[in-house]
Amino acid sequence: MHKEIEKNRIQVSLVEKIIEKTFVRSGLLTDFKLNKTTISEPIRNKITSSFFLYEKLIQSLPKHKSVIDTKPYIVFGIVNFFYNIEEHEKAISYLNILLKKYPKSYKINLCKGFLCETIGRTHDAINCYDMILQNKKDDIDLLFRKAELLSLVKQHNSTLNCLDQILKIEPENIRALYNKGIVLSETSQYEKAISYHDRVIKINPKHIQAIYNKGLALESLHRYDEAIECYDMISQLESRFVTSLYKKSICLMNMDRLEQAIQCYNEIIKINPKHIQAIYNKGLALESLHRYDEAIECYDMITCIEPKYGETIFRKGRLLSTIGNYDKAIECYDMILQMEPNNTNALYYKSYSLLRQGKKEESLRLIEHMLTIDKRYKRHITNNNDFLNAIGTDEISRIANY
Repeated sequence: MHKEIEKNRIQVSLVEKIIEKTFVRSGLLTDFKLNKTTISEPIRNKITSSFFLYEKLIQSLPKHKSVIDTKPYIVFGIVNFFYNIEEHEKAISYLNILLKKYPKSYKINLCKGFLCETIGRTHDAINCYDMILQNKKDDIDLLFRKAELLSLVKQHNSTLNCLDQILKIEPENIRALYNKGIVLSETSQYEKAISYHDRVIKINPKHIQAIYNKGLALESLHRYDEAIECYDMISQLESRFVTSLYKKSICLMNMDRLEQAIQCYNEIIKINPKHIQAIYNKGLALESLHRYDEAIECYDMITCIEPKYGETIFRKGRLLSTIGNYDKAIECYDMILQMEPNNTNALYYKSYSLLRQGKKEESLRLIEHMLTIDKRYKRHITNNNDFLNAIGTDEISRIANY
């Protein structure tokens, strides 16, 4: 019996050496740091079989000190192994074994936090970082990681507290000031957000993202002139920053300064001729100025870029109806109905265009078909004077009860 135990002890030691040597060769034996490396199939099989044998031998030696006690770095090699073959849950299970022995280990908790992040166990990752921060309260990098995770799970107050901890350590930390501004905007605290973006801009007057997000906050407060000032500052720093030009154009539209908005859209289109939203909004502005032919040109430009952009085709159809070109309007609605046969908006406005052409029977058939799809359109029919005058009250009542 004694000889058998001694034999098993020798086997355990040999297997430990084999595992250790294999880990060294594979780059898995690190100083408690996760290391991405390439593991060949033969090495993978060798590690798996060696570790299986090791666990079996250990069970036959109840008094034998585990490798966790004698060589914990080998256990971390196993963690690295499972990390590399993307079995993250198994890697975490071995980290948990190590943490039972070394619960306050910075490196082990850090690795577990990272792996938990990788597989979406955000709250577990936060717990790991909290464990580290108990002893390293001034670890700014870790506080940032924790703040990002808290923001990810929408724990805004905790995120702000975390950023405040960083700002206590470094009052002019640009990243913390900027991130706090973002979180404050996300919680609709726009005035406070602006103050933090201002602090960033004071330190770095060329911080484009801070200037841009200050503009967004001002826009949310309907302070459009001030928002435009921000977007103009960005244009001075980066003339081809299309996003700020687009936001400026939206502010101008909101202030009914349509000619200036159109100029802004032209700048955007010059930089990016395929900026569909800019072309579309330019069309809307031209419509509002009753410059219908130019608006239609915009909508045609979009159709050339994206033939199935239904919203533009519909808008063109509505505009053609407005100027009395019902044939062309119907062509637009038919294009939409080819893509979406049950598009009730297209059916409704096509029926209206047919009615305006005096094609009462065709219009009625289309209306009845539309009501089989969506009965809510009864209200539109019964409240439309053109339908009432052309079709008559009795027919409208019949349709309303269809």
